[in-house]
Amino acid sequence: MGRWRQLRAVGLLLAGGVLSLAGFHPGAPPHLPAPGPVLIRALPGLGLRQSMADAYPVRPPLPQSWSQWGNSPTHFAAYAASPFVGGFSRALPVGSPVVGQVAVLAGGRAYVASNGGVVQAWNLTHSIRLWSHKLDNQVMTTPLVVKAGGRRLVIVGLGNARFRRWSPTQGWTRGQGSNGLVALDARTGRVRWRTPTVGEDMPTPAVWDGRVYEVTGSGTLLVLAAATGKPLWRLRLGGFDSMSSPMVSGETAYVVTNVYTRAYPAARSTVYAINLATHRVRWAASLPVASGLSDCTPALSATRLYIAGVARVAWVGHRARVSSVLFGLDRQTGTIVWQHPLGSGPLPLDQEEVGIPLAVGSSVYEANPANGEAFRLTAGGRMLWSVRLPHGTATGSPAAVGPTVVWGTTRGCLDAISAATGKPLAATCLGTGAIGPSSPVAVGHYVVIGTLGGWLDVVSL
Repeated sequence: MGRWRQLRAVGLLLAGGVLSLAGFHPGAPPHLPAPGPVLIRALPGLGLRQSMADAYPVRPPLPQSWSQWGNSPTHFAAYAASPFVGGFSRALPVGSPVVGQVAVLAGGRAYVASNGGVVQAWNLTHSIRLWSHKLDNQVMTTPLVVKAGGRRLVIVGLGNARFRRWSPTQGWTRGQGSNGLVALDARTGRVRWRTPTVGEDMPTPAVWDGRVYEVTGSGTLLVLAAATGKPLWRLRLGGFDSMSSPMVSGETAYVVTNVYTRAYPAARSTVYAINLATHRVRWAASLPVASGLSDCTPALSATRLYIAGVARVAWVGHRARVSSVLFGLDRQTGTIVWQHPLGSGPLPLDQEEVGIPLAVGSSVYEANPANGEAFRLTAGGRMLWSVRLPHGTATGSPAAVGPTVVWGTTRGCLDAISAATGKPLAATCLGTGAIGPSSPVAVGHYVVIGTLGGWLDVVSL
């Protein structure tokens, strides 16, 4: 289980190699139940050179809210150093696999959700779990934290990957059991509203201008009032969305669906740009892919939309070999400006088949989970470098930390790569389980990330 150590700052006692924390929060309301003792596990840091640590550009302070995947259409989740997120590298127990990002906010509060249906609030300053709420299906979304109706709400989606029904024209609807969007009180964890949906809500929704935007396992763009959960309007697109989270920029939502009328390939894989004022499709681009598009949350730059998909599936016996491609689309028209092959490799289908891109300035970063390679390309589609990640493959986007990019890998490691050259600079393997799409959030000289082993990790660079 690794190395354990004492937390002097919060008065913990080391006994038998386990750190016990009662979970008492002095400022908590009396009705807030104490979650009981938690175990804090010390982790190794990444060990970047001090010159790297000092080279961070000016970054914004931790935000007051978290409104979509990556908290930005670019997925650039990197913030200035905070006195609330620091101390030694440590792992906090969530209890079941974390698929979405961890929302880290001003004051050191963090919100995390898991496949066990549990949503939690943490005080990272003292490593205290403030509350924990169990829901009745898996939660794969990043918890969104917004103010609506005079309250601070934590909004999550419920759903799983099991298919529900099939039609010859629309293909599969995904998500069995209890599906829907749920808003919890950010202070207490109590449910404030719940809106059921047809099909899963595995993609992280987006909140913009007091409305919640989600694409469901029935291929429907659903729009709710953030304060009440009341449905306002919907747009049927067809097929289903798996894990591609809607991105909202200005008055446009960019969303993705796949239609499978048989197993593979997809009959149609489409990126939509939807005008949120008129409720109409501005453009729809069906891309030449066989699978994977609705696993990929698009990243937006000023002029481009970046998204990856599986161009071809080849069967070698009973094993699939997938060939992936990264697309650069014109944001205004949906035209494919360029496409770049990312190589091929063996990969179980119906998992995260492609990585999530990160747009930084005039560059885009992407990883291919089929072959373990990572890439940096220009906005024009020119390859600047490619590198095989030293410790497994990656499905999430990296964190851009000054002159480095940091990916979480399927072997449970953080790999730091030079943004300029693609050269591996440092790595640390955390021992807290594999890392899935939960992309790291950078806060000063730390990254915060959830793992499939059920931990919330705070790791020094």
